[in-house]
Amino acid sequence: CTVVFSLVTSKVIAVKHDQISCAKCAQRLTHLVAVDKKRAEDIKEEDLKHDGQCYINSKHGPAVAEEYALESIAEYLLIDPVTKKLRPDDEAILVDWFVADGDTKGAIRFINKQASIIQEFDSIAIYMPDIGHFIKCISNGLFKLSGQHSELRGVSLLEASRIKSICADITGIIKDYGKERKQIQEGRLPLP
Repeated sequence: CTVVFSLVTSKVIAVKHDQISCAKCAQRLTHLVAVDKKRAEDIKEEDLKHDGQCYINSKHGPAVAEEYALESIAEYLLIDPVTKKLRPDDEAILVDWFVADGDTKGAIRFINKQASIIQEFDSIAIYMPDIGHFIKCISNGLFKLSGQHSELRGVSLLEASRIKSICADITGIIKDYGKERKQIQEGRLPLP
């Protein structure tokens, strides 16, 4: 499930849920194999039809679903799905600051899709990894470094407690920078 949340309004502005499996399809498949004694390779798509709603709405697995979901959300925020035309100015949402985890191409796909629809917006939106994932990457990198270089392991070097301390220090610095940047943007602090 992909959720787009506005930092301006503090509200959810879009949700996209990708479902690649359906319990009823799974039950039907089990029945075909266990009761009807069909071989899996002989089962066709039409054999899986069942009563009620089928919950499959995507072909994208969990590893990449977010990337495609964000691309379609970028389009949805700008183009009315009924009329297939650009939304009016008071409805369209352009994203200029995209904060997301750092382990997906979804943010870049969102920004590129948005720029492909509104060419004047090309190179304006920026992507910022969220602090939690950023710190996780630093922590993982330090653990990997200590694992690859035995001379960096040991007391007062890259042991687990020291890595946690380094990450906590970096987190504090980044949060302080963010608070100061916000105060500058709001005009409460002069530019450095």
